[in-house]
Amino acid sequence: MASWRRWTWWRRGAAVVAIVVVAWALLLVVDLYRIQSELNAGRQELTQLTVQKVNAGGGIAKVASRADGHLQRADDLAHSSFALAPLAALPVIRGQVHGLRDITRATADLGTTARQQARGLQAELDKGASADRRVELVDRLLQSVHVIDQQVRSVHVGAGGFLLPPLSGARSQLVHELHKVDTKMAQGKRALTGFRKFLAEDHRVLILAANNAEMRGGNGMPLSAGVAHIHNGQIEVGDFTPTSALWNPKGPIDNLPTDLLKTYGWYTGGFAIGQEWRETNVSPNFPESAPIYARMAARQGLGQVDGVMMVDALALRALIQGTGPVTLNGKRYDAGNIIQQTLNENYKTFGSRSSTDRNQRLDLQSQLAKTIFKEFNTRSVSATKLAAALLDVTPGRHIVAWSADPQIQAAWHQLGIDGAMEPDAMLVSAENISANKLDYYITPFIGLDVRRDDHGNWLVYTAVTIYNPPRTDTSPQIEGGTSDVKPRNHRIYLDLHLPNDAYSVAMLSPSDAGAVWQKDYLKGAKDPFPYNRLIQPGFTVIGLDPPNRVVGSRYTIPYGTTRTILVQFHLPAVDDHITVLPSGRLHGQIWGMGKQHWKDDHRFEIKW
Repeated sequence: MASWRRWTWWRRGAAVVAIVVVAWALLLVVDLYRIQSELNAGRQELTQLTVQKVNAGGGIAKVASRADGHLQRADDLAHSSFALAPLAALPVIRGQVHGLRDITRATADLGTTARQQARGLQAELDKGASADRRVELVDRLLQSVHVIDQQVRSVHVGAGGFLLPPLSGARSQLVHELHKVDTKMAQGKRALTGFRKFLAEDHRVLILAANNAEMRGGNGMPLSAGVAHIHNGQIEVGDFTPTSALWNPKGPIDNLPTDLLKTYGWYTGGFAIGQEWRETNVSPNFPESAPIYARMAARQGLGQVDGVMMVDALALRALIQGTGPVTLNGKRYDAGNIIQQTLNENYKTFGSRSSTDRNQRLDLQSQLAKTIFKEFNTRSVSATKLAAALLDVTPGRHIVAWSADPQIQAAWHQLGIDGAMEPDAMLVSAENISANKLDYYITPFIGLDVRRDDHGNWLVYTAVTIYNPPRTDTSPQIEGGTSDVKPRNHRIYLDLHLPNDAYSVAMLSPSDAGAVWQKDYLKGAKDPFPYNRLIQPGFTVIGLDPPNRVVGSRYTIPYGTTRTILVQFHLPAVDDHITVLPSGRLHGQIWGMGKQHWKDDHRFEIKW
C-alpha cells in the first residue's frame, strides 16, 4: 500500500513538473514570438521609411517614435522575460540568450537615435518650408542623415561565436540591413548635398513646359519655355515663350551628337534637332537632349543657362498639392482640375485654330505656370507634403532635370529624375506628328510574347496597338490636322527603344503578323480592339540612341479605328527580363504578357 501511495505521489509530482515545463515552454515560445514580431515591426518601419509614408503617417517624428517603440519593447522583453531568465544560467544556452540580447540592444539603440533626430527634424518641418528656410531645412536634413549614419557605423551587433537558428539568421539579417542603411545614408547625403548646391547658389535653369496631350519621346511635347533664376532657396520664374516662336531659320546648332543625327536627324528621321524645339526631345534620353536645349536657349535670346528641367501637367498638379490652390482671372485651379484644364479644357475654351485663340491660350497657360511658381515662393508649405506629391510623379518621367554641374547632376541621378535611359531597358514612344491634342484620349497597348528561337536564344514579339476612340465635345484645336493628316485622324512616329544587346530586329510581313496576332496573342479569341487592322509599314528609322537600339516607323490611325504593328527581335539566352521605362503619358501605356498586365507610369521589369 505504501509503495502504491509513493507511486501515486510520484506520478502526481511528475505531472505537475510536466505541466510547469509545458507552461514554461509555451511562455518561452510566446516571448520569443513577441520579440521577433516587435523587431520585425520596428525594422520595417525604419527600413521602409519613405516621404510618402511620413506624410501619410502624421510626420517623421510619429513614424520614428512608432519604430522606436517596437524596438524598445523587443529589447525589454529580451532582458526581462521570465521564460528566458533560466536559459541565461545554462552553460550551453547562455551564449544564445546573450546573442539575442545583443541583437535587440543594437536595434533599440538605433531606434532611439532615429527617434531623437526625427523629433528635432519634425520641429524644423513644422515651421514650414518657405523660400527663406529651404536651404536651412536641407542643412538640418543633412545633419540628421550624418548623425544616423555615424550611429549605424558604430553599432556593434555582438552575438559573436556560434549561434543556433533562428538567431544566426537574425544576426545575419541585421548586419545586412545595417549595411543597406549605411549605403542609403551615403546616397542620401550625396543627393542632399547636390540639391543644397542647386538651391543655395545662383543658377539659371531653362524650364520646358511639356504637354502630355501631344507626346514626344518619353515626355510630353515642350510647347513653352521660360527661365528660372534660383538663388538662396528662391525660384523666380520669368515669362514663358511658345517654343514655336523659338524656331531658328538659320538652322540647327553646331556639333550635335552624331548618333542622334544619324537616327533622328532631318535627312534620316525627319526631325529638326537643335533647331525646332518641339522636335529636339524626340529622343527620350534627357542627358543627351537637355544640353542641346541649353545651347539653343543661349542662341535664341533666353540667355545662358546651366540647367534644364522639363515639367508637365502632373508635375504642376504635384506643386499645387504641396502649395495649395491658385486663382487666376477669377478661376480656381486645384489638384482636382489642373490636369483637365491645362491639357483639355483650355483647348476647348480657346478651341479655334485662329491666332487670336492661340495667343489667348498661350498667355493663360504662361500666366498659370508663373502663378503656381510664385505661390511656391511666397507660401509657407509643408515640406513633407510637397515632397510626397513630387515623389509620386517622378517615377513616371513627369519631372526630368539636367545640370552642367556634375555634383547637381549626380543628385538628379540619385533622385531618379535625370531621365537617363538604361542599356537593358525598353521604352515605346508613340510620338505625335499630327498637330493635335489627341494624346489626352489615347492609351497605347504593348503586348509581348517571348519564346526560345532555334538557337536557344530569345525571340521577342512586340505588338503595339493604338485605338483612336470616337469622342464628342472637343474642338478644332484638339482634333488638329495638317496638309497630310485629316482632322480627327491620328498620325504618329512610333519608336521602340530596345535593349542594347537586341539583334535581328525586324517588322513582320502583313501575313506573318496576322498569323502571330491570331495564334499567339488572340489564341482564337475575338479581337478586343475595335476595328483593328494590322499594318506593317516598314521602318523609317533604324539606328542607335545610346545606350539603346532604336527602330521607328510612321503611320496613321483613322478616327474610330485601331492599328497594330508587330515587331520582332532577339535577345541572348542569358537575358531573362526586360526593364520597361515609363513613357511619360498622362495615364501610362498598358503592357501585357500572357495574363499579366502593367502600366508604365513607373519603371518595372517583365521576367520570363
